Amino acid sequence: DTPSWKKNEVEGSPVKPDDSEQKDDEEQQEEGVGSVKANEHYIKGLRCVKEMDYMGAFQCFSRAIFLLPNEPILYVARAETCTQLCDLSSAVANYKKAISYQKQPDPTHTNRLSALLDCLGLLAFNSSRFERALAYFDGGLQYTPSSKAIRLHRSLTLFMLDKKEEALRDVETCEGTDQCQPFVWVAKTVYYLKTDMFKDGKDNLEKCLLVAPDMPLVNSLQMTFEAVFNRFKHEAVTAMEEERWDDAIAKLNTCISAFPHDPSLYETRSICYSAKKEYTAAVQDLFENINKSG
Repeated sequence: DTPSWKKNEVEGSPVKPDDSEQKDDEEQQEEGVGSVKANEHYIKGLRCVKEMDYMGAFQCFSRAIFLLPNEPILYVARAETCTQLCDLSSAVANYKKAISYQKQPDPTHTNRLSALLDCLGLLAFNSSRFERALAYFDGGLQYTPSSKAIRLHRSLTLFMLDKKEEALRDVETCEGTDQCQPFVWVAKTVYYLKTDMFKDGKDNLEKCLLVAPDMPLVNSLQMTFEAVFNRFKHEAVTAMEEERWDDAIAKLNTCISAFPHDPSLYETRSICYSAKKEYTAAVQDLFENINKSG
């Protein structure tokens, strides 16, 4: 299949020689020769692409650019060749060059450039290079500021950089979009986990599990939620061992808000209240423990 960016070899030629008038100026003659040669390299490059000779295509388009350095279509052709060679950074550089030579940026090219920057951002994110990933996502949003997908990727990166409030603002701009909504709930769950708001985190996680129970990201998030919650409960126990009863009660209150039917949480909190000689509260928790135990 021919890539969408590729045009007919004649119709898509960046320059067509004009035979209608004779050029007298020697400099213009040399320029005309250069244009014809650039066109030949361009057409040869398209043929290389058809034959899946991408390195050959890259070399042809580069020769054409040397002769016609201000022609956007040549940079677009070389950019797409770079993607076939898995050189996304060079593809981005070529698309930027193409757009810089356009009087009005072509939306097809800006969208493509944005998608490439998003891809580079995801690669950086998966390698834990979060600052680099954020720069790529910001770059992508410069060209397609309405992209919900890139906005969500940016928000998850901000969470990893512990910029929680900015991340939540990004997430909230994506609310209500059917395609993005599961990822919005994922991002909100991450936010609430990082701020120890387990009830809200649990609510958003349950929404994810309802619409996308088999999504690997959701399954991973569920395990993360359980690990973070268990760590938080362990911190409550540690506070009790150190007789920091108020800290222990505060943490247990947070746990109970998320899991109000867990009898063990009430039993543990009753111990704290007893230690503080708040016997009425301790007895109430013991009754709750019995009721929740069935």
